[in-house]
Amino acid sequence: MAYQLKVVLRNIEPTIWRRLRIPGNITFAQMHRVIQEAFGWLDYHLYHFDFGEVIVVAEDGEFPAEEMYGPSVQALPSGQTLIDDLFSRCDRCVYEYDFGDSWEHEILIEKRLKESRKYAVPACLDGARQRPPEDVGGAAGYERFLTTIRDSHNPEREELLLWAEKDTGGRLYDPEYFSVREVNRRLEHALLDGREQSLKLFLGKNGLTGPLRMGWSEPYVEMGGQAYSWERIGKLLSWLDEGYGITIKATKPQTRANGQRSQKNSRDQAKVGQNAREETSDEKTKRRDPMDLWLTIPEDKRELLLANCFCHRCHKIVRMVEYTVQKDAFGLGLLGKCSDCGGVVGRFVEL
Repeated sequence: MAYQLKVVLRNIEPTIWRRLRIPGNITFAQMHRVIQEAFGWLDYHLYHFDFGEVIVVAEDGEFPAEEMYGPSVQALPSGQTLIDDLFSRCDRCVYEYDFGDSWEHEILIEKRLKESRKYAVPACLDGARQRPPEDVGGAAGYERFLTTIRDSHNPEREELLLWAEKDTGGRLYDPEYFSVREVNRRLEHALLDGREQSLKLFLGKNGLTGPLRMGWSEPYVEMGGQAYSWERIGKLLSWLDEGYGITIKATKPQTRANGQRSQKNSRDQAKVGQNAREETSDEKTKRRDPMDLWLTIPEDKRELLLANCFCHRCHKIVRMVEYTVQKDAFGLGLLGKCSDCGGVVGRFVEL
């Protein structure tokens, strides 16, 4: 069986939510990773799924379930319990992440679907708004955070915006930001990235080998058609035991006799136990100059994008001027100045 779910972050208005489609044969530990990627959480904290008299808990030796929940509650291990076991007979539950900030996500089962291979990979169908920064202090702390960054005269504003960049990959924090395409790119590997994948990747013959790309939000390594951002690499490394030796080594790009950088596709040289493959048209698009890609967008749409940027200093929609264009694994990033106050504004454009 597969499920269509609506996941809503409680106690925040306007609502932050995601509509997801997931296979039923995954564990609650995998479901936890799906929700983390769908909302963009950084997986810093403990979690559980609350069904009332039954709670599915993260396995943690330091916090035994019996001590946390008492004998009256049946506690099931998240890594050994399939979501089918409970979702097949329950219509809703609450996923709580970070017991300090207490982020409660209400999960409502909207549809039960016939099992199909096309549902094997989790997908985000819709959603709205960016989640709060990690460790902001719960719903009340998030309200204070928003009040501060919207006040151009508050001396803590710039410091908080810089602090929140850990949650955005370097983008300016925008509470209205949501990209279903970006979420789905993260979900592509939500069920793959675990201890087994980490060992296979980092302990394999070639390790993580591929060309370095300078994305708008952060650099990433491209290998096997996937983008390994620093965030993703960090999550994969966290599955290894402490004490593993890590080597990061770069090789200079090959150059022709005339001193020009070689145009030979480095993707064809990146191998992970496989033969080099032909570059796809999508990969060729990724290699194009960011400004060239920007100019492929119709002029009227470009004008609309530039004229509708949110400025945190002015706390309103403004026009972006004097902008630059950069690209990452997901699309184009525009970074420029507010036409009214001259402050920094940015926005993301999916390709």
